[in-house]
Amino acid sequence: MGAFDNVGPSVIRGDIGTNAGAFSGFPPGVVTGSIHVADTRSTQAATDVQAAFAHMSNIACVVPLAVYGGPVTNPQVLTPNSYCVGAATTLAGSLILDGQNNPNALFFLRVSGALTTGEGSTVTLINGASLSNVYWQVTGRVDLGRNSTLRGTLIVDGAINMIQGATLLGRGLTRAGAITIDSNTATLSCDAGFSYASSSFCQNGSNPSPTGTSTAGGTYSSTTGLSINANTGTITLATSTPGTYTVTRTTPTCSSTANVTIAAPATTGFSYSSAAYCTNATGNQAAVLASGSTTGGTFTSGTGLTLNATTGAITPSSSTPGAYTVTYSVTGNCPASSTRPVTINAVPTAPTLTSSGTTATGITLTSSAAAGNQFFLNGVAVAGATGQTYFINSGTRNGSYTVTTTSAAGCTSAASAPVAVVVTAARTAATGPTLNVYPNPTPDGQLQVELVGSPKAVELTVRNVLGQAVFHRSAAAGGQLLMLDLSALPAGVYVLQGRSADGTTERRFVRE
Repeated sequence: MGAFDNVGPSVIRGDIGTNAGAFSGFPPGVVTGSIHVADTRSTQAATDVQAAFAHMSNIACVVPLAVYGGPVTNPQVLTPNSYCVGAATTLAGSLILDGQNNPNALFFLRVSGALTTGEGSTVTLINGASLSNVYWQVTGRVDLGRNSTLRGTLIVDGAINMIQGATLLGRGLTRAGAITIDSNTATLSCDAGFSYASSSFCQNGSNPSPTGTSTAGGTYSSTTGLSINANTGTITLATSTPGTYTVTRTTPTCSSTANVTIAAPATTGFSYSSAAYCTNATGNQAAVLASGSTTGGTFTSGTGLTLNATTGAITPSSSTPGAYTVTYSVTGNCPASSTRPVTINAVPTAPTLTSSGTTATGITLTSSAAAGNQFFLNGVAVAGATGQTYFINSGTRNGSYTVTTTSAAGCTSAASAPVAVVVTAARTAATGPTLNVYPNPTPDGQLQVELVGSPKAVELTVRNVLGQAVFHRSAAAGGQLLMLDLSALPAGVYVLQGRSADGTTERRFVRE
C-alpha cells in the first residue's frame, strides 16, 4: 500500500508488488516469482493485509517482554505463545524460537511501536518451528539492520526498510508505507521447518524420520557422531554416539534446525547376597548394582517386604514371610527394568527341652522339635548332637544344656530354656545285668550278647562315641543269648548298655 523501491542487486524469491505507489529497481534487482502492481492480485492482497492486521490486534498478549533478543552467548529462547513489547524496540543479538517438536507451534510477536533489528542480529527457528507459523505485528516503521536475519511474516503499520545485507526469510507486508530494499535477500516462500517425534531417543529404539517439511528438496546434516541420512533426515540410532546434536535442514533458499539427544540404553542388573533371608537376620540386606548398571532408579516390590525404594536394601526383621519379586526400574530416555526373586522365611518357635532318667543311670534330653535340632553345652554346640534326643551318661559332660531347631529353609530358632544336667558315676556291673559280647571286634556287624541270669528285664542300647542311641532292643528277664544285627552301623567304637531296674552295665566293642 505504498511505493516499492530497490537499490542494488537484491534477490527476491517469491511474489512482490504494490497496489498504490511507484515500483522501481527491478532490474538490477532479481525476482524469481511474479510482480503485481496495481492489479487485481495486489488489490486483494491489500485487503487481506488490512484484515490480518485487524485480526492480530485482537490477539491477547500472554507474555509481556521488555525487549526481543539477547546476547549471542546467552540468546533469548521463546516457546510457542503470544508475546508483546509495549514500545518501540531494537532486536539485538539472538532470538531463538523453539517449536518443541510441534510442527503446528504458533508464535505471535507484537511491537507497539517501531522495530529495528540490530546489525548482525538473528532470529532462528529450532525443533520444528515453522516460518509459516511465526507472525510479527508492528505498529510502526521496521528497519532490518545490516547483515541481520529475521524470520516470519511481518505485518506492519508503517514503512519497511531493509539496510544493505539484511535478510528476510518469510514475508514483508505493510498496510501504510513504502518498502525500500538495498542489496538484500528476501525469501518469501521458503520454509525449511521440520521436527522429529521427540527431542530424545534411545540407541535401541526405532529410527526416527523428520516430519513437517513444507519446502521440497534440501539436505540434512549434523556434527560427527550422529548417523543421519542426508536426503531423508532419518537417524540411525544404533550407530549414533550418545550425545546432543543440532540437525540442520538446508534448502536452496533457507535452512532450519532441530535438536536431538541420543541416549545409551539403560542397564539395570542388580543382586542380593542371598535369594532368601530369615526374619531374625540382623540389619539391612543391601542391593548391589551390577557393573555398568544405571544409577538413580527405583526399587519396588509387593506389599509385605520392607524395601528402601532408593537403595533397594531389604529389612528382613520387619518383613512379612513370603516370596517376593524386587524390581529395579530406570525411567528417562531409555527406560529399563530387571527383577530378582527374594524369599523371607519365618523363624521356627524355640523348642522346649525336657529331661528324663536319673543322675546315676544317665539323663536323656528330648527336644519338642522332631527335626533340625542342635544341642548346646554351656553355649557351645555339641558335635553330632542333632537328633531329637541326647543322652548324658558321664559326669564329664555335666552342665547347662539348650537346644535350637533349624527349619528346612535354613532359619534357626532361638535357644530353648536351659536344662541343668548332673550325672554321677554309673552303677557297677556287679549290680547291673551280666553282659558278655562277642566276637569283639565284629567284622560284619553281627554281635552276640549273652545275658547271664538277669532277674529283671533288660533294655539294650547301643550308643556311638557322641552318646547318640543308634540301636535299641528289649530283653526279658533270665539268661539268654541274643544276636544283634548291627551291620548297618559304620565302622567305629560303640558302647552296649544294658540297663535294668538293678543297675546299668556297659561293654565297649568295635565294628570293623
